[in-house]
Amino acid sequence: MERDVYVGHAYSSTVLRQFLDIAGPLVIVAVEDGEVIGHTIALPAVSEGEAWLVALAVRGDWRKRGIGRSLSRLVLSRAVDHGYRTIHLTVEPDNQIAIGLYESLGFTTEGKVPDYFGKDEPRLVMRWSAKRSEQLLHAFA
Repeated sequence: MERDVYVGHAYSSTVLRQFLDIAGPLVIVAVEDGEVIGHTIALPAVSEGEAWLVALAVRGDWRKRGIGRSLSRLVLSRAVDHGYRTIHLTVEPDNQIAIGLYESLGFTTEGKVPDYFGKDEPRLVMRWSAKRSEQLLHAFA
């Protein structure tokens, strides 16, 4: 699923296993009938109280059913429970569906990095703050 969603930027199974060791409860997998249909991963940042949402993936045949929103809400709620107050992420500037989802959850765009993953591979950097999104957190419960 990771390769299908992220193509050339997919994490290997080894890296995903290491993320589980590092982030534990901030690695969330959605399963339906024994099959993985989505996942999200947040990792601690260098700065105290901050984390990065490094993956949100939903299998193509399961999209537009609220799974990405549910995974996002759950990972943000767990991140706050573990003391993270600020969450960062990057997203392709043309991915309006993802940007719309993130904005609806309280993320704001901080800027655009033109060569984030290499030449001509730009990403928007977005930020979520638990303080600004306190009402959303209550809705996640």
